[in-house]
Amino acid sequence: MSNFSGYQPSYAQHISGVPIAVNQIEFHPWFQRSELVNYCHDTNTVVEASAPLAQNEIFDDEVVQELAETYDRSAAQIVIKWAIDRDVVPLQRSGTPDHVRQNGDSDWQIDEDDLRRLDERNREYPVYDTPTRDWTTDVYGIER
Repeated sequence: MSNFSGYQPSYAQHISGVPIAVNQIEFHPWFQRSELVNYCHDTNTVVEASAPLAQNEIFDDEVVQELAETYDRSAAQIVIKWAIDRDVVPLQRSGTPDHVRQNGDSDWQIDEDDLRRLDERNREYPVYDTPTRDWTTDVYGIER
């Protein structure tokens, strides 16, 4: 699935002849979608984060910057590691091989208190999956 929200994952689970393996959604510290992520985890559906770096907007977040300095890591590494520690697969892109290697380095730890600080950054702020695409109401002739 891609960008399924609201009742859609449950509906897809009920009508599909096979288990739903992945739901790719916008997910980052500013847009955490806890209810949807919890539903996916409860149904053994992998959550894949598209735009896990909030299209680089998250780099200006003061907590992300502070943690990057504290852990001597890039802001991208902080946010990617947070997603991984929250059992979400980050799907990030990069224009350089060095950034790809750097972003792939997850063999280090963030203290649980610092992870919670990032959890507290949730603003329900999407950078691309706008509220105009809210799928919690009847859509395309499919009734809830």
